[in-house]
Amino acid sequence: MEPRLVTLTALAAVMSIACVAHGEDIPSAKLPELLRQIADANERNISRIDRWHAKYEFEDTFEQRIITAPPRGLNSGVSAVAGTPAPTSDATITRYGHVEFYFDADANRFLLSYDEDASRVKAVLKNGGEMYAAAYTPFKMQVLRSGREQIKMISSVEFGPLPNFHNDPNHLSGASGRLATRNTIGVGELHNVSDEVIDPKELFQCQVGNTIAWTFRSVADAIEGRIGADQQRRAIRLSSARKEREMITVTICYCSSPVTSPQDILTSIDEFTFATDRLDVPIKFVSVDPNQDLVTEKREWEWQKDSTSEAFIPQAYRITLRARNTGQLVVDRLLTLQSFDVNRELIAALYDETIPLQRGDRVRDAVNNDLLLYDGKKLISVNEGIAPRNSYYLLAAFFAIVASVFAVWSRNKRNQSIGPQGDS
Repeated sequence: MEPRLVTLTALAAVMSIACVAHGEDIPSAKLPELLRQIADANERNISRIDRWHAKYEFEDTFEQRIITAPPRGLNSGVSAVAGTPAPTSDATITRYGHVEFYFDADANRFLLSYDEDASRVKAVLKNGGEMYAAAYTPFKMQVLRSGREQIKMISSVEFGPLPNFHNDPNHLSGASGRLATRNTIGVGELHNVSDEVIDPKELFQCQVGNTIAWTFRSVADAIEGRIGADQQRRAIRLSSARKEREMITVTICYCSSPVTSPQDILTSIDEFTFATDRLDVPIKFVSVDPNQDLVTEKREWEWQKDSTSEAFIPQAYRITLRARNTGQLVVDRLLTLQSFDVNRELIAALYDETIPLQRGDRVRDAVNNDLLLYDGKKLISVNEGIAPRNSYYLLAAFFAIVASVFAVWSRNKRNQSIGPQGDS
């Protein structure tokens, strides 16, 4: 079905009816003041959290194509027939487990582990079949992120020798092993809330990559004509707030950019809900694409107050994302708080050079185009040739040189014995 385009004129008519039907409409002249009041309260709450350690139980649901049976040949215990792919089906996967993080707000740094409980995984296949359990690997991951610098290891997957690094010690044995990656992440990955890398800051946000304080101050400035193009300001001026029972709902409208569309086409309508006596933290956030009647993003919270810092932290947090172009479920994630500490001393591992490693682990350093090996105490470049497994390379090279010298000596000796003889 072709999406209909919602114009600002049509929206204004609808909203004028809605405001009469629901609750007490807050005068538009007071909206900028309310937005800045909420922004200040939200910022004060977040500023109370300097350091945060928390453990959450997670329930992640997403759509994915999975293997439903082994490739032909595996059932009889022989190798799969070449070129015969395993049968697959679209499925909705739900996985359970625990995520634990240590977060330093001042350093903008966190250490996180994501640990799936494989015994609880569920798969609902669209064709009614069952998941091929042997093809499913439970997801386990550790991440250390500082700003945009990140080291990440998917510890549930082993990797073989890296072809671009001839000094990879796994070339000699042909073995697979754990591999971490160090890289500088882009904006897209930095704010990818559907990823297993759960940035603690995202638990307080309502829009991908934007804080509530930044969003509300920007909207207040746009309503007053301080920022934004004309048609974007016209859209934002349709924003509103209403009070109903003990809740305040702020509705913000966004319009297409005049660069991409000369029409006043609405692109999204965002609703933020707060308790009237607790404006510092949201209760619900919903973002709708009005052209498709599609909820693209939804977040819900329950909050718990820390008695020491007086900061509110998420006791339960749920985020649901759907692809704007297809409506496909990207992720439906529920986090339930198990334990936490605020503003207490954090583990030293948060400030280490890398994530906790085991002896023999490799780190693919994309920043410096290097491969590092952990020797049990520190990371060593494989090019230095002093890592434990690299000793095999040195030994092999030594014997190769000895063999070459011996071959040359033998050939010269043989040539001397069969060459021309002098006069006797």
